Amino acid sequence: MEESKEITTTTSSCASTDLVTDVFHQILMRVSLNTLNPCREVCKDWLKLTHESYFANLQTQNSNGKIVSGYYIQCLKPVNRYTCTYVSKNPTTSSLDLKFLPTNYYDATKIVASSSQGFLCCVTQSRIPRYYVCKPTTKEWRKIANPKTRYFTVSMAMVVRTNPLNFIIVRLSSLLSCFSSHLQCEIYLSKYNKWKKSKDIKLPSTMYLPQGSAVSSNGALHWLTNEDCIFAFNYNQENWTLLSLPEEATMNTNNRKQLVKYEHKLALLSMGEEWMELWVMQNYAKRLWNKRLCVKLNPIVGNNELVDLYTSDVAFARGFCKVMWYNYINNSHTEVDTKFPITHLDEIFPFYSDSEYSFLGGDLSFGNSGRVL
Repeated sequence: MEESKEITTTTSSCASTDLVTDVFHQILMRVSLNTLNPCREVCKDWLKLTHESYFANLQTQNSNGKIVSGYYIQCLKPVNRYTCTYVSKNPTTSSLDLKFLPTNYYDATKIVASSSQGFLCCVTQSRIPRYYVCKPTTKEWRKIANPKTRYFTVSMAMVVRTNPLNFIIVRLSSLLSCFSSHLQCEIYLSKYNKWKKSKDIKLPSTMYLPQGSAVSSNGALHWLTNEDCIFAFNYNQENWTLLSLPEEATMNTNNRKQLVKYEHKLALLSMGEEWMELWVMQNYAKRLWNKRLCVKLNPIVGNNELVDLYTSDVAFARGFCKVMWYNYINNSHTEVDTKFPITHLDEIFPFYSDSEYSFLGGDLSFGNSGRVL
């Protein structure tokens, strides 16, 4: 009898735990995106829960289209023209184009940076470029001051803060080319609508920043360099350092490496032909890496290139004329045809946004309404 009673108690405890988890699911999927990030800091369980694909899918489905999650694919066309296309697992949200921006017919728009709060920084490809910060889900835009456009842009990154809304844009540029080790650094502060010159950055002579988006974590922007180390720029203190990759991950020089975020932490994907490793910087202050998992890739991945972590258990991959969301835990996947070829030179910008007006302020307009605030 005692044994039977013990089993009953355990079963009741498990049922109670499942019920509490389900309640948390229902609550957290209904909070705003601005509230969700503070909720993630409450405990490790909530952090893990809100980064899983199950939660992301429920959140999107229950928002009735008010929360969108996907990617902008930016392709280079002949005569140095760019086209931007939004792709999503949800076909009803695949029309977030940038035509609402006030550009001339012949001026193409290029995305130069994105943020995790649904904002983009764009520039027109005109003789005198114009820079905009916009929110595609609400068609809000704001024209910002131009940086030193005579320099060649190597990379740009944007960090958005809410309550109150303000943003920082970091631009790295060079007088020579994108493969330069000597970089000019400019920082834009939305509060003043001005760019300010920061100290020049002098990397080792053979080092440069390949094309790709920066990863924001721990108050710094991170780029993977051509020499298997990480360039980290602290945008608050305006200084930089080089971070080492985990030694084991650098041993196989044939593996392709990609910086990503995993549950708000800086992480690294190391991918071979059949295997994928995920390394997470568990302690940023001590620069301690932890190998979180090593999984064998399903043959369905094939020649598709994994380029980002969509959630903690789903990777985003690009193929020739398609994109794929690949769950590397249960080997399920979702494919979307892009109807246009994608190459390794094309840029991928993650996009995660709600549909609440942000009131960017200043020279703010609403795309089709004609109202200026």
